[in-house]
Amino acid sequence: RRRRSMKALIVDDEIYAVKGLMAGVSWQEAGIDEVYEAYHADMAKEMLRKHDIDIMICDIEMPEQSGLELMEWVKEEGMRLETVVLTCHSEFRYAQKALQLGGRVCRAAGKPGQDAACRNSRSDFRAHPASLHQDRQGDDRETLSEKFS
Repeated sequence: RRRRSMKALIVDDEIYAVKGLMAGVSWQEAGIDEVYEAYHADMAKEMLRKHDIDIMICDIEMPEQSGLELMEWVKEEGMRLETVVLTCHSEFRYAQKALQLGGRVCRAAGKPGQDAACRNSRSDFRAHPASLHQDRQGDDRETLSEKFS
């Protein structure tokens, strides 16, 4: 049986952060066949409508519409995808809200350090590509967050 193509979306208003994640993760090794990029929430919504995204990696703080608001929209639309939230905020309320919306929080000391902060998420992507696929296909599926905990 052929494996379904896995797709990821990186959403951040800072182009270098998106490009850094694009280049810094071995997406094929992680079982991700296609990686899309968006630089604001409206662009992300367009990509989410157009492609069957499995994983969204999203910055919390963006102009006009935050990553948290984007996560709320995803939930309202009934989209089934895993979200990894990137944040430099030390305020717990941002992380708490992201967790309430079903996201996984990846704390970064600052944007340049984002790659180091997301090392665990990368390991998760590499270690669990088959389970990502099964989660999207299975009837009694666990969320990826539960698998990665």
